[in-house]
Amino acid sequence: MNQKSLRRLANALASLTIMPFAHGQLLQQQPPVLIKPSQPGGMLAQRPVPAPIAVAGCQTNQLKFTFYTGGDDLRGGKDNLDIEIHLADGSMQVASNVNQGNNWKNNSMNTVAVPLKQPVPPSQIKEIKLIHGSQGGINPGVAVNAGGVPDPLLGTVQSIQTEDNWDLNNSLAFAVLPQGPEVPIASTGVFRFSGTRPSLEMTMNANPGCANPNALASLKLIFQTGDDDLRGGNDNLNVTIKGDGFSQEQDDVNGSQQWQNNSTHTIVIPLNKQVTVDQGGIAFRVRIGPFADAGAAADFCANLKAAGGFCVMPERRPVPAGATAAANEPASPPVHSMGKLQIPQTYTANLEAGKVAAAGGGIWFEAVTPTQFFLVPIDGVQLAPGDLSKRGFEACATAAYSTARIALRDLPPGSSVCVKTHDGKFASIMIDGLSPGTPHILALNYVVWE
Repeated sequence: MNQKSLRRLANALASLTIMPFAHGQLLQQQPPVLIKPSQPGGMLAQRPVPAPIAVAGCQTNQLKFTFYTGGDDLRGGKDNLDIEIHLADGSMQVASNVNQGNNWKNNSMNTVAVPLKQPVPPSQIKEIKLIHGSQGGINPGVAVNAGGVPDPLLGTVQSIQTEDNWDLNNSLAFAVLPQGPEVPIASTGVFRFSGTRPSLEMTMNANPGCANPNALASLKLIFQTGDDDLRGGNDNLNVTIKGDGFSQEQDDVNGSQQWQNNSTHTIVIPLNKQVTVDQGGIAFRVRIGPFADAGAAADFCANLKAAGGFCVMPERRPVPAGATAAANEPASPPVHSMGKLQIPQTYTANLEAGKVAAAGGGIWFEAVTPTQFFLVPIDGVQLAPGDLSKRGFEACATAAYSTARIALRDLPPGSSVCVKTHDGKFASIMIDGLSPGTPHILALNYVVWE
């Protein structure tokens, strides 16, 4: 396009009129760090959902959605989120631009309320689809050149926007009832919206009924950090909640923020299924020691695991008196690459390059059946699951490797596997979890040493 055509385009764009949308009600935009050290006992100050109009029986006339954005924001402006709600009678309702044109920042949590046109039982909501409008295009603006003179051509060039991509870590949908706890009706896992993948159907809960008055709508977790902080950034806290017949994962509950030494933080996690206390269990984590040496600690762990328990040895061990750190543990080589990958089923990952592709690479997310998944080493890569505990370079360098694939059912969130790349580098991966719905996406963290 020549300069004359660009100037005409800029003039035409300046006369455009943007029509308003009908939209849902935006409730909250807030990162998921829920308490600061100066606020002991506090929790996420979340604007309450407006109370639904009283309706007869177990019916709702309002849905509440909670969206957890990952590492790529929802741009807003012309790139927004619409929600389609399909009922059992064949009718459909669309809530347009539920973010009201606002930007949903990286690693933020946003809650939206969508009023229904008519009250219905939660079980009559049969399908919910999330549609991301990724338009791209040109936002006309005025720019000045190096000489300080307004330049319409430069303004047009600078205002060109590519199609928006949005990383959704997970989302939850609830039916709001006049009385009792909210009813979880649908959820999603990790998904990346783009121009070629603009929509996602939420996974509907089977037969959501009236809320059990004894059911839990959410869990409040309180964390007190000791003398070593939670770093944040790429080092974050993931939570897995398990009960009788259900499992729920919540990644990066600290919102990639640092939790400083000796600080207290409280988070609230909405549950995606009605559960009562008797459907879950309580586990306690206890630090035991000190032991005479690492061998004695390893023997204790082995005996505990043989008895059906769980045990993890810390990666960093105290240096004996009179010894130096270098003498106690060899220094690890420099890091070649590290980060987090989200691998759709049937795709592969190249850890050294930190890339996901449809073919090639070194690790394949194999889907044999809709419920049978494997982590498969290819192209000369080998795996060493060991005891699935987190291991550093020294442990991975001496691990026993093979080309055997590993069933993902044997790799719960938090499991670590050592990797030997095709050119002999050692690496470690930690499983974050597997998203619900289809296609499944495997999330993992990795580090590759030189």
